[in-house]
Amino acid sequence: MAPGVLQHAFASNTLPPFDATWVTLVHDAGRAVIIDPGFREPADADALLAWAARHGVGDVDRILLTHTHRDHVAGVPALLDRLGDVPVHVHPLEADRVPGDGRIIPTSGERTLVLGNATIRTLHTPGHALGHLAFEVTHGTGEPPGIVAGDLLTGKGGTWVGLPEGDVRAYVASVGAVRDRNPAWLAVAHGPAVEAPRPALDAVLAHRASRERSLLEAAGVPRSLDALLDAVYGEVAEEVRPWVRAALLANLVPLLRERKVQLLGEDENGPYQRTP
Repeated sequence: MAPGVLQHAFASNTLPPFDATWVTLVHDAGRAVIIDPGFREPADADALLAWAARHGVGDVDRILLTHTHRDHVAGVPALLDRLGDVPVHVHPLEADRVPGDGRIIPTSGERTLVLGNATIRTLHTPGHALGHLAFEVTHGTGEPPGIVAGDLLTGKGGTWVGLPEGDVRAYVASVGAVRDRNPAWLAVAHGPAVEAPRPALDAVLAHRASRERSLLEAAGVPRSLDALLDAVYGEVAEEVRPWVRAALLANLVPLLRERKVQLLGEDENGPYQRTP
């Protein structure tokens, strides 16, 4: 990624179209932090530490979590078995969701962690998850800072934002805030790193705006939730339909709050209609 910033993909229980989580290693002078050990197999903890050792890491200082979805934390217990009592940093809103018996350090946004000549600043970037964090890395080499973005976006664009935790308005604000920091690179948790962050972040914002316009257009006549889904998303494979429903509901919630859309039925199934 950059001097002192490396990534390695490990198989994980994540959502399609991905099947792996990219674990990030930030290191300097033999010390390192590991970000998002979401690997599925406990034995991958040994592979991860061997990979780190090949890059000169002799001491893993701490574990950082962007959030606590299973594909970001599943490997924490196995890693702690190998490392012992290293601290695990996570946002306070998700501190009770970390698996294993680690030493949890609730860490909110705008905190700076020091690793040799490198600094890591925590940024609260909610939307995909309530306590989602991103980590801005500035290395002592003088290279411009980049950001380890977790699930703020993926190597193929935006990320899933769905109920019960997803907040579309918060997500858009988080993407905009990261864009305004003008990072030199973005390391994401699914897919290859983003080497041109500004256009990628602009594309995510444009996609979100387009999705909202499509939803409002489809709601020009009363439609059930499933009918809206078909109108907005087109043909959706049955195995991912529940995830798409959750994403559609997350898009509807702010429109209902802002009275741009009305719920005409008794429950989430609708029908919904654009407010005249």
